[in-house]
Amino acid sequence: SKTVLKDNPAVVEALKLYAKPGEAEAAAAAKGKGKGAAASSAASSKGVGVGAATPAFEFQQTDKAMSVLVAVANVVKDSVDVKFSQEKVTIAFAATAAAGGDMAGGKGEEKRYYLELRPWGALDLAKCRHHTADKNMIVVLYKQTKGVWDTLQRAAAEGEVEAEAEGGAATAAATVPAPAAAPVEVKSEPPMSLEPLPAPVKLVDFSNKVYIAPLTTVGNLPFRRIMKHYKADITCGEMAMATNLLTGQNSEWALLRRHPSEDIFGVQIAGGYADQLTRVAEVLEKEVNVDFIDVNMGCPIDLVCDKGAGSALLTRTTRIKDIVSGMTKFLSCPITLKMRTGWNDNKPVAHNIIKQVEEMEQSNRISAFMIHGRSRLQRYSRSADWNYIGSVASGAAAAAHAAEQPVPMGKAAAQARLEGSGSTEVAPRIPIIGNGDIFSYTEWEDHLAMGTGLSTCCMLARGALIKPWLPTEIKERRHWDISATERLEMLKKFVDFGLEHWGSDQQGVNTTRRFLLEWLSFLYRYVPVGVLEVVPQRMNDRPPRYVCRNELETMMASDDSRDWVKISEMLLGPVPDDFKFLPKHKSNSYASSGDQRGGGEVQG
Repeated sequence: SKTVLKDNPAVVEALKLYAKPGEAEAAAAAKGKGKGAAASSAASSKGVGVGAATPAFEFQQTDKAMSVLVAVANVVKDSVDVKFSQEKVTIAFAATAAAGGDMAGGKGEEKRYYLELRPWGALDLAKCRHHTADKNMIVVLYKQTKGVWDTLQRAAAEGEVEAEAEGGAATAAATVPAPAAAPVEVKSEPPMSLEPLPAPVKLVDFSNKVYIAPLTTVGNLPFRRIMKHYKADITCGEMAMATNLLTGQNSEWALLRRHPSEDIFGVQIAGGYADQLTRVAEVLEKEVNVDFIDVNMGCPIDLVCDKGAGSALLTRTTRIKDIVSGMTKFLSCPITLKMRTGWNDNKPVAHNIIKQVEEMEQSNRISAFMIHGRSRLQRYSRSADWNYIGSVASGAAAAAHAAEQPVPMGKAAAQARLEGSGSTEVAPRIPIIGNGDIFSYTEWEDHLAMGTGLSTCCMLARGALIKPWLPTEIKERRHWDISATERLEMLKKFVDFGLEHWGSDQQGVNTTRRFLLEWLSFLYRYVPVGVLEVVPQRMNDRPPRYVCRNELETMMASDDSRDWVKISEMLLGPVPDDFKFLPKHKSNSYASSGDQRGGGEVQG
């Protein structure tokens, strides 16, 4: 017997076009042989167990085949059964006779309809396992293509749809509006995508928080615990190289460890190619617990830039977009992009990168853009250009670029904002977080007072290394004249955290000492508030040699690494006679050269 769906022109046309070739002949032959034989033959040929003599129709995945599904769904009142296999999807609809009617086998008997959809291409059957076998299955499978579902619903509602058994003796019908006089034309829609819908992403809210930027070498887990003690809100792991993570280097994976006290925590990844960072994102999604992943586009050191990573990405906007597209495909957490103003001082590009990335579909998975107000070639010399950061946040830089005018920098950027050249229509919608040289709460408040639409997140880097209590100063709006004894207690905490993290054996002690000395190469640059003639101290000011209020405070202010070793001996015991220490990074913004002096140059 052959099932006929009539009175809906779209359904009838779909049946004509998409019924399996030879179906009518098979039905006719089955009619002559008897219902039981036909049912058995149909069941075996389809690979589906059926309880009624109903041939299955095979449909391509098109709008007209979908009309048939919608029409049948409007008829069915009881249940829908869905079965998956590698070759096809079988949808079985069960309908019982309406009141006062009877089916082919008797009054009230159930009538079943079978629809097979093939081919399904690259459909991942595992992704369908959570669907329930009910009428909503049709919606779940087809509603992804917006507009198609509404079109088909309207087509199905144009007339009364009936399912007629062999010979027309019995009918199961749903009450729907009368059929339209004119044939219904079903619009041609684009093929439905079987790609899984992206998982929802909870963006990190950086506003009104103190964020400790990723810091190479010195931004380790024990240091971040110290920062949490001093009221930092958000922390981030040290920069990790994508290539080292993919090769399974234990030392690189250790950089991604998170302490329970870090309630909002991210990791920073550096890599030069989209496929590389995409694979890393896929692995991190499975292996680590983080709230966001930061893409490093600011590291200026040659070793990183020569691999196409860090600041080298600032000259490859298309590659940046590929990286964003690839990483967000696998991550359930948001990403952030940290960059410098550009490769050189004369050609800033951060505003253009932000504009192009914001136009991407995946931009809704980006929590913030972070701009360090220096170029790659500038490294850490001279002060950070907060005027340019403000012009990006206000839209002035993008407006100048769109008008093919020179992008304002420095004082010109400040003047452009005052003249109103920055339009709110081109201002970035994703938060812009500024970074560079924040060393006191008054400096931070001055940046906010520019009124540029800058994010209220205070991002600290070297300032936190030199003054770890800076988050407390910012939140409490005071200049803390911390004593040498309090600072020594802070170092004791760091040593305790270090021995807990790296181990208390000799190797753990050596590792803890090494990172303590690296940190002391920054801490010595702090000048106590009680000694200053002008408050607050500025990041790149070079104070003359001075004597502090006690011997310990004077030792902590020494730029001689031998004094730093003495401080470490107070906490970790004596060092070998031939022990020497040279900081891993040499800062060209502050330190002397040629001897064991100077603070580090921090990448992140």
